[in-house]
Amino acid sequence: WAASRAGEACIFGPPGCASEPARLEDWEHYVTSVVRRYRGRIKAYEIWNEPVFSEDDERKPSQVYFSGSARSMVDMARIAYGVIKREDPAALVLSPAVVSRPARLATFLRAGGVGTFDVVAYHFYGAPPERLVEDAVTLRKVLVAHGIDKLPVWNTEMGYYFERPALGIAAVERRKSFEDVLPERLGAAYVLRSLVLGAALDFQRFHWYDWDSEKLPWELPMGLGSDDGQRLNPAGRAYGRAVQWLRGRVIEQCQGSRGGLWECRLRQGALRSMLVWSAGSAKSWKP
Repeated sequence: WAASRAGEACIFGPPGCASEPARLEDWEHYVTSVVRRYRGRIKAYEIWNEPVFSEDDERKPSQVYFSGSARSMVDMARIAYGVIKREDPAALVLSPAVVSRPARLATFLRAGGVGTFDVVAYHFYGAPPERLVEDAVTLRKVLVAHGIDKLPVWNTEMGYYFERPALGIAAVERRKSFEDVLPERLGAAYVLRSLVLGAALDFQRFHWYDWDSEKLPWELPMGLGSDDGQRLNPAGRAYGRAVQWLRGRVIEQCQGSRGGLWECRLRQGALRSMLVWSAGSAKSWKP
């Protein structure tokens, strides 16, 4: 009812659900009501999920989660930041979490988004997991260019599709694309490699997506749980193994060779250890 384009098709809800509000006063009232209700309980607010701003900031109605421009999102983010800090000063405000392309965040920042958040939120979807490093380097360049490279970075969503034989979902490997459905062993390896690299890149938070979404077409096979959600699957067990390997340790260095052999050096007090894996390299490794 508050949409600026109330008749616009919206894939995840009623018509208009992806548009900005017609009246910013309605948005301010909504944010105020939410923050007053959950003051002290919600610790961090992410302003929007995966807006896909074009680099020239032209509005694209086909965008799934937000069909407005970066300029309109800046107006909303500025209002939300002011309300949240007024009503619950201890709460953190996260940037709109763009996905897969740091240039989308750059568009938001150029439109006036600097100063509307405390934490940089980003969704590091991509395959293989080593793409995390490339995206993080590019993202950092964007933050440096806008003078906000001291802000913490949170990976607020990331995951992969896993095969589910019991549900008739078979592995489909194409070109190391995010759309691939990974066989169980490779899926477990992707989870481990992602979490290790996230720690090496100093992401202060890493939120895995997800636990139990298994039913096509809208709930994709991305869960760490079994088909019934009651047990860990191989990817879930790999997540637990990564926690065991990383807890209490500092990653001093993590680097890959051109051939795809990766080495990460860890320290825990006087104890030194290494994590080594191949991302397609046929090279052998010697300590």
